[in-house]
Parts: sequence; structure tokens; C-alpha cells
Amino acid sequence: MRAPVTMQEVPSAEWRPFLKRFGRAHRAWLGTMHWVSGHGNVTTAKRVALESISVDDHLSGKIVRLCFLEGPSIRVERPRAVRIERNDRGAERALEIETAARGLLRLAFRATALPEEVDGMAPGEVWPERSLATVESGCERATRESGRDV
Repeated sequence: MRAPVTMQEVPSAEWRPFLKRFGRAHRAWLGTMHWVSGHGNVTTAKRVALESISVDDHLSGKIVRLCFLEGPSIRVERPRAVRIERNDRGAERALEIETAARGLLRLAFRATALPEEVDGMAPGEVWPERSLATVESGCERATRESGRDV
């Protein structure tokens, strides 16, 4: 039997700190990303490892950027709702971002646990022969250098 889930909307004033915390808490967690456009087209990416999530302000409105450890970043333009799905223990199972153009991005994790229950670091957290202080992700570097997606 599947555990009951709850969906909670995040107030827009809290998006930036919430998504930053969410990205850090779930860094390198594997999931499946579904993008449903406002026209009903569906794109799926399986086994994606989350790197970070950020909110940028642009002339056209807010943009949520999801970066993955191996692969390009995803831009969600003009978000109008951010929701989090939790299981009955409060563990975050999925993130949904709805756009003004009626698109929906859903990132669902393969396994769920409370972040404090995760023992040690995920493999994506370990950089051999590099100091954490000097590591800059490809997504962060590309954003800083070009202001565009990777």
C-alpha cells in the first residue's frame, strides 16, 4: 500500500529561500523530470541528479533554473506556482512548478527520506582531488559567464 501524500503550495515570497534550501537538501538525489508544455507535449528525463535550484529576476518576470550534475540546466519561465509533495512522514517526494503559460515541470525523486536520515554524502557530492571551496558547478559558471542556459 502506498503512503498517503500531501501537496503544499509555497508562497511566492518564499520561493527563493525555499528552492535554495530544497536544492541543497536534495543535491545529487536521483529523480525523474517531466515537463508538460501548455500545449500538452510531454518531455521526460530519467535518472537526473539535482545540482541546484535558483530563482532569477528578469524583465519578463521570474525564472526558476534547475541545474543537474550531468546535463543542461532547465529554465522555467514565468512560474506562477511552486508546490511540494510530501509523504506521510513529511519527506519531500516531488517538486512541481507551474507556469503562466499552463506548463508544468515535475521533479520526482526515486527514493524519499528526510534529509537528516541520509547517511553520508551522495556520490555526486564527492570531488576527488578538489577542494569544495574551489568547486564551481558547470551551471553556475555558464550562468555567470553568459547569462544563458548551459
